[in-house]
Amino acid sequence: EFQGLLKFQVARANAGLDRPDEALEAYEEGLGLAPRDTESRKEMTGYLIELERYDEAFASLQVLSEMTSTAYDQSLLELAKELMQKGKQAQARVAFERVIAVNPDCAEAYYELGVEYYYGSQDGARAKEMLKKYLEIGKDPELLDNAKTLLKVIK
Repeated sequence: EFQGLLKFQVARANAGLDRPDEALEAYEEGLGLAPRDTESRKEMTGYLIELERYDEAFASLQVLSEMTSTAYDQSLLELAKELMQKGKQAQARVAFERVIAVNPDCAEAYYELGVEYYYGSQDGARAKEMLKKYLEIGKDPELLDNAKTLLKVIK
């Protein structure tokens, strides 16, 4: 147990020294020694997102979802929202797109992407596509009104 904690400290130190390969190796070793450590798994997932190693990050998040008995698409959605709140729009877009790939019926992801594509990326065509999809499957009256208003502005 203590060896796992030590490995996580080594991982953090290597991350701070901008040595990603060493950091990830230490995270993996730590998780091998303490496989139920959800906080360290979450920390490693966030680090992978920072490195823009999305496939690895999403695979780690899937393991974390299983550990916490949370639906994978919900974990992705929470991650995307968290990234958006932290001002990491590009990374949030990737996560929202993954939500849609995993669960094409996740209305909230379409809405959030539509808003982000319009305001953040200034990609009106992509925003329009996402917001129209939200209008098809969304149920929140306030978000439906917002989507309709935004679509009028885009036209």
